[in-house]
Amino acid sequence: MNGDDFIEMEKRAFAILDKLTKPDRDRFKKYFPKTDDITLIILKGHLLIEEQLNGLIEVMVRSPEVLFQDKRLFTFYQKLMLVESLSGKSNTNLDSIWLNIEKINEIRNKLAHKLDIPELEDKIDKFINPRSEPFRCKSSEERIEKLEERFFIMHTILSSMKHSLLIVNKKINKLGKATI
Repeated sequence: MNGDDFIEMEKRAFAILDKLTKPDRDRFKKYFPKTDDITLIILKGHLLIEEQLNGLIEVMVRSPEVLFQDKRLFTFYQKLMLVESLSGKSNTNLDSIWLNIEKINEIRNKLAHKLDIPELEDKIDKFINPRSEPFRCKSSEERIEKLEERFFIMHTILSSMKHSLLIVNKKINKLGKATI
């Protein structure tokens, strides 16, 4: 296989993944709020991420119905830890996604349990730009735009993982049936 063949194969793979993840992206666009209410943005974004974690768990474990018999069994954080552990801790490419999801969960938990959070903007700005140097969004509009962008990226990565695993599972099932 030469370089051009590989590039063509990569383009086809991305086109397939783009087609498979479209329903998830459409759902994100439908339910992610178009508002300047930062609390609503974080709560809805958090729910959309949790849906993707649930979808990943369903794909990654043999009997997801056992895990989801009681919806109260797992917290968001426990679902995140389960998916992270099943995806392999040694995968440093995914470390930042897990860390980002964990950070947004911390922000969501503060919002869910306190009416007033004086440091909310600082926490969101740090989530938006996790580098060590101080960072401040210039306006609430910029903060909302960047927050939506971060949620969309996390959602898309999780959706891509889920659909990639579905493809692999289908191939494995085909191979298993062919050898029986």
